[in-house]
Amino acid sequence: MMETHFPVSIITPGGLIHREAEATRILAFGIDGELAILPGHISFLTPLRISELVIQSSEEKKLWAVAGGILEVTHEGTRIISSAAEEGYCIDVERAKRSAERARKRLSGSQKGIDPKRAARALRRAEVRLKVAASHHDHSD
Repeated sequence: MMETHFPVSIITPGGLIHREAEATRILAFGIDGELAILPGHISFLTPLRISELVIQSSEEKKLWAVAGGILEVTHEGTRIISSAAEEGYCIDVERAKRSAERARKRLSGSQKGIDPKRAARALRRAEVRLKVAASHHDHSD
């Protein structure tokens, strides 16, 4: 019989933050591009970008912002391991806007001793958080 769903877990340093028992599809962004994980997918492991993540079940579609990490697919299910992950409705939009502005100032070169790679990652993370929050708002109307 063909599989129709699979379990998904999101794990951060704080522990398990989400478990979906019956996912039907995951859309994620690995370092080599967009990934679609469907039931019965072959096992593999890949790094994730700072990006949006979509977990779909027959009931709903959940939008997440992940701060990079690892995506692991096994016959037991899929795990996303990330330093941070937030579901769209949980994102503090004003805080994300302030984070983006701070990162832009750091990248502008007006401050001394700033690590440009770190500032670029902070900006990307803030932009992804804002995009996921806006997408969640659009889908909840």
